[in-house]
Amino acid sequence: MRRGEAQAESEVQSQVTGLARAVAIITILQADRCIGLGASSVSELSASPPALAVCVNGAVVPQYLLVPGAAFGVNVLGCGQEHIARSCLPSSAAGLLSQERWSLMGRTPFLSGAQARFACIARDHVVFGGSVILIAEVVRVATHEHGGPLILCDQRYGRFEVNFRQII
Repeated sequence: MRRGEAQAESEVQSQVTGLARAVAIITILQADRCIGLGASSVSELSASPPALAVCVNGAVVPQYLLVPGAAFGVNVLGCGQEHIARSCLPSSAAGLLSQERWSLMGRTPFLSGAQARFACIARDHVVFGGSVILIAEVVRVATHEHGGPLILCDQRYGRFEVNFRQII
């Protein structure tokens, strides 16, 4: 890669990582323990069937998630759950979550107090660069009505506030 290309790639990476996004943690059950893994991004993929595209760090993704039919949870964290986000950063290995932080819905573990919880079944995956994009069919959804989602923007956590008087 030439110097100009490297600089352009660095600038693009800087701009992309500065985009605001909701913080999501993937949860899987292994040997009666809940493992949490930070998602780099989560996006709705399809309404019918309901599906999500979940991007994770390819260097730390458990092989279990790459098997079609694997059950896992996608948890959109709520305000006040920054400590969980920090313990499950997308760039780090999956972390063991303490028992009081999670519960089961069927065979899928979920984080207590998460803003939204999606029970998913892995259908496929795509490897791109250093990332793995999981194609996940959503089989169940639960939401938490209090507070808003935890937002990450410019490597800082915060919350989203809407002031309808200022929207044009």
